[in-house]
Amino acid sequence: MRFQHARTVLGVLLALGMMLPGLASWQGAAAQVATPVVDLNTTLPVQPGGTLPGNPEIQLIKVAGGLADPVNIAAPDDGTGRLFIVERVGRIRILDADGTLLEEPFLDISELVQNDYLEQGLLGLAFHPDYANNGRFYVNFTDYHTNGDTFVMEFVVSDDNPNVANRAGGRLLLAVDQPYVNHNGGTIHFGPDGYLYVGMGDGGLGGDPYDTAQDRASLLGKLLRIDVDPVGGLAYGIPADNPYSEARIVQSNSITDVIGETEGLSLEAAYYHPAARPEIWAWGLRNPWQFNFDSATGDLYIADVGQVTWEEINFQPA
Repeated sequence: MRFQHARTVLGVLLALGMMLPGLASWQGAAAQVATPVVDLNTTLPVQPGGTLPGNPEIQLIKVAGGLADPVNIAAPDDGTGRLFIVERVGRIRILDADGTLLEEPFLDISELVQNDYLEQGLLGLAFHPDYANNGRFYVNFTDYHTNGDTFVMEFVVSDDNPNVANRAGGRLLLAVDQPYVNHNGGTIHFGPDGYLYVGMGDGGLGGDPYDTAQDRASLLGKLLRIDVDPVGGLAYGIPADNPYSEARIVQSNSITDVIGETEGLSLEAAYYHPAARPEIWAWGLRNPWQFNFDSATGDLYIADVGQVTWEEINFQPA
């Protein structure tokens, strides 16, 4: 059953190097059978190979001030050139196309947000691919009233002001219990496929004490993939090609030889893990604080925060 045991090898390694036995297993629905580019049994530090394209020069330029703990940034595909800056305290601010930081927040849900600890707060923002027409966007935050559970909510822009959201139109899509105050993940993005991806940390403390990252009945320690445009009044839908979707399980139960190659490895996974959550796209993550898709290639990069010594970047080709 190669699906369960295969690893996605790092496409990019930090300059510090990594000991491969320390890498957490990370698996994705499309990249889980990728051929390793290094020997998985080695015990030597691995260094990135190849040469850099030219001699890059990096310069920091201040573009805005007066922000309260900015942690993320997003821009809708609406032609306005605006940047939307996520403040951990629970506000979203707009930097308009001429570089002016607007005084009035686009959205202020600070009274809903638990931000007492450094890894809590309003953490993620993603605009619907058709935002220019439907005005819908999504936020990820730790909820005050549940003492820090992860909430993913949908809001819409107001009818009469494109720089202010309609708070009354908020709709809860997803709520996930958080056992501790750290490792909340938080980033959300729409992929090239139009589905919403949600980064979930393992729930906190050191060493993943509940083994949530490998527990496929838990949403913690995962990258989730959901359809925010479902039919039938559901909060969200499950893409049919998620590894543990109902469609996969139905197909798995219909095949004669589950171990065989005919129906594919994702079907095996669904068959042998009937309790797995269908929202899961990838598992084995500690705290995917940031991830994103390459806009040119569609490749996925996940920055997974390590423990004390190691950091990890996971790569899944489009």
